[in-house]
Amino acid sequence: MTIVSIEQMQDQLNLPISQDEYLIEQKIGAAEAWIAAYIGADLIEKYETPDAVPATVVEAIKQLAGHFYEQREGSPTIPNGVTDLLRSERVWCF
Repeated sequence: MTIVSIEQMQDQLNLPISQDEYLIEQKIGAAEAWIAAYIGADLIEKYETPDAVPATVVEAIKQLAGHFYEQREGSPTIPNGVTDLLRSERVWCF
């Protein structure tokens, strides 16, 4: 189960429906995994349902998945703002 649907990402990327669905699905999965590692919690366990996920986390997933889609050859950086959107959700351990 993903938090962001393929259709939501196609809207975000301004792509026609059914274009690159498999690739977009992979980028959503990669973005959700990266974000789970960054905040230090499994997204589904933390929020229980996709509807319970804060808008800031959904936006971060969309931005990061879009970045992964557009930079398929790899990029050493994460888009500006993604970590800012996730800051309040991060589990800090000292």
